[in-house]
Amino acid sequence: MRYKLAKQLKEVGFPQKMNMGDWFYSFISHPRLGVPPQQSKTLIVSDDFPKDALYDDVKIPRLEEVIEELGDGVGSLIKDKDKWLTTGIIGEFETPLEAVSNLYIKLKE
Repeated sequence: MRYKLAKQLKEVGFPQKMNMGDWFYSFISHPRLGVPPQQSKTLIVSDDFPKDALYDDVKIPRLEEVIEELGDGVGSLIKDKDKWLTTGIIGEFETPLEAVSNLYIKLKE
C-alpha cells in the first residue's frame, strides 16, 4: 500500500493500533549527520513497540483488518482480469487491499 492511501485511511479514522508483524510508514531523519527527513517503511518485530501510532506514523493495514472495520459496509470484492472492483465505489484497483481501503474512505468521508 502506498503512503498516500495509508494516510487517507488514518485521516478518516482508521484505527492506528500496532502489533508485532504490522508495517507502518514513518519519517526518519538525522540532521546532525545531514540526513534529511525521508519516508521509511518499518516492520514491528518486538512486542515492546508502542501500541498506538506516534504523531507522524501511519499504519499499513492488512486486508482483513480493513474488511473487519468495514463490517457490513463491504458488499463484494471481484477480480476482473488484472483489476479489483468492489460494490459501493466506482473504480478499478491494483490490489484487493486498495479496493476495500478506498471503499472504507468513501464510507467514512
